[in-house]
Amino acid sequence: SLVVESYGIDENNLVPDPVELGGDGQPGFNCPNCKARERVFNNMRRTHDDPSQYCNVALASQEDLDIMHRYGNHCDKMKVGESLTYISYGIPIHDGEYADA
Repeated sequence: SLVVESYGIDENNLVPDPVELGGDGQPGFNCPNCKARERVFNNMRRTHDDPSQYCNVALASQEDLDIMHRYGNHCDKMKVGESLTYISYGIPIHDGEYADA
């Protein structure tokens, strides 16, 4: 990923997405049908003895954490530091053309 490459992060320090839960077994949670955006928070534990399954820290979007907090979930987790990167997507809402665009 962009962050891993840009910051020289060793992928061995990243928890793999569990195949038995629909993941691909690769570092990071990105499976399309398994609530991957929530899974990253589910796999964060302050104390654990299985680094292959749990982590203490995660790279996640602030927006995802805000949504979790809004619904009373993962309130024991918080943002530390500034964002490493931003991803923006455009969403087309009309297939017509506008003279002013």
